[in-house]
Amino acid sequence: MSEQLQKLLDAKKVNKAQFEKLLKIQPGTYVTHKSWGFGHIKDYDFVTSQVLIDFKGKPAHPMKIEYAADSLISLPENHVLAKQASDPAGLKALAQNDSTAFLTLLLKSFPDESASMGQIEPLFKEFYTPAEWKKVWTKVKADLKKDPLFSIPSGKNEPIVMRDVPVDTKSELLEEFNQAVGLKPQMTAIQKILKDIDLFQDSKDSILIILDTINQTIERNVANNLLSSVELSIIREEIKEAMGIEREERLTSDFLLLKATDLGKMISALPSARAKRLLHSIKLAHPDDWGNRLLKIFNSLEGALISDTFTLFRDEKKAGDVYKQLDKLVREHSMNSPIILWLAKDRYDELYDLFNVRFAQAVISTLEREQFQRDGRSGGKLHDLVIDNKTFLKDILESADLEEVKDFVRNLQISPAFEELNKRSLLGRIVKMFPEVQSLIINASNAAEAAQPKAPSTLYVSWKSMERRKLELDKIINIEVPANIKEIEIAKSYGDLRENHEFKAAKERQRILARRRGELELMLELAQGLDFATADTSQVSIGTIVTVSDSQSGEPLIYNVLGAWDSNPDKGIISYQTTVGQALIYKKVGEQAELPSEAGIRKVSIKSISAYTAEVE
Repeated sequence: MSEQLQKLLDAKKVNKAQFEKLLKIQPGTYVTHKSWGFGHIKDYDFVTSQVLIDFKGKPAHPMKIEYAADSLISLPENHVLAKQASDPAGLKALAQNDSTAFLTLLLKSFPDESASMGQIEPLFKEFYTPAEWKKVWTKVKADLKKDPLFSIPSGKNEPIVMRDVPVDTKSELLEEFNQAVGLKPQMTAIQKILKDIDLFQDSKDSILIILDTINQTIERNVANNLLSSVELSIIREEIKEAMGIEREERLTSDFLLLKATDLGKMISALPSARAKRLLHSIKLAHPDDWGNRLLKIFNSLEGALISDTFTLFRDEKKAGDVYKQLDKLVREHSMNSPIILWLAKDRYDELYDLFNVRFAQAVISTLEREQFQRDGRSGGKLHDLVIDNKTFLKDILESADLEEVKDFVRNLQISPAFEELNKRSLLGRIVKMFPEVQSLIINASNAAEAAQPKAPSTLYVSWKSMERRKLELDKIINIEVPANIKEIEIAKSYGDLRENHEFKAAKERQRILARRRGELELMLELAQGLDFATADTSQVSIGTIVTVSDSQSGEPLIYNVLGAWDSNPDKGIISYQTTVGQALIYKKVGEQAELPSEAGIRKVSIKSISAYTAEVE
């Protein structure tokens, strides 16, 4: 065989490098090919200058000798793929009976002898039935973590470290903790110990020393870093529970919370499981007014914390307090979308009366507010819920009277929170429930409104807001779209598009960019820039300052009615397209207007109208 290969070299049919590689892929050798995968060298045919290779589904596949030298990679006999082919029963026995030896074999089969748990898991899984697998894999991971030959990372995609000399994991964790200097390194080290706390069940003395060190760290940092000190106190309690240690601590989480000035910010910054524990600590720290404190931050909570907080109130027979707070948020139109999504999902009996037409109006206000915060872009989970959930509006409006529904329809028609097609779909659902509003939708107003001048269909905007939209469009076209194209190409190179999460994410980003680009192009096409210098002050018009007074209390209010994309509620700046803007537009001094408010409709009288002269932000 070597002589025949030497003849090829002498005849210059292969070069020296190819000759050296061919010496390694003799008949019987296992190989891999980048396209055809794992194979077995069957024979050489020197008459035709070909190598015959058994690939899966391609037995005795012929390949030119020089191409074989360039494209085939030889595998050693102890490579996992070679073992799988030559001794499958022995490999299965090894995987099932000696996970350490099997992992060693696997790692040595990877380039640089390095692989992650995510790469290793499917190779283990091959030797078990689906019913066996979950239990087996849990045990395998636990055994490997205890094995001093390996360092098993916490992340699934981080590499496993195979050591030359066995190291005791427990000693390694203790050493890392002892060497940690500063709050953050110590926090990292203690969380690693907590994750592998089972290793310390026979080392209670070591844990007691760690607890004392934690207390010292809390004491040093409580004045300057209250959040981390509170989290560290919670971790300390988690360690004590895991170890079955009962002892009193001076700086408990509920004691530390007495120093907190912003509970909402603190809770939001913690992982969800620890944030849940913190809720109970707040109850202990403030036994007399814990409810009021939690209600103040309720609207800022997200995810499972909302449900956990409500459960705390319900367990204490205080669900009615939550109802009152939510009803207040509905009346004020200030409810945040995570709270609405939670209510829509769980529909608790104690809170069911919230689902009325006022709640529907509050949902529209929330969507408009969030759209403004996203610089005019529609979308989000709440937006999708209203559009996609066919029963959401139905459940809310079914108990409303016809006049309430008409008010809601009017607000929905002028709301910028939905694209036109989606808005028509929502209105169509309402018509099925209340056929009487059909004429209102077709005519867009009743007879009294028809006599009044209509707001222009063109989008009147300030020059500054138009420039912001143009800059956003330019960024999408010249920066974000080209970057997205590169992301798609890179993701394609990872192969198997059906399971390629990077590719799916890049394509979804492409759809979002295309939709936003279309929205901006349409808006800019409809937009007409104004500097408000020639505003008509004989009536409320775009670019005017309107002073009104409450018809009952006499309280004065000032509104700056500006362009479609202008809004700054703190400074009284509103868009002419908002509900309040539409209620004021074209009114004259001395006339009455009905404005939406927390308590319902607020009647006001127009006192003065002047031109807006300040520079638009």
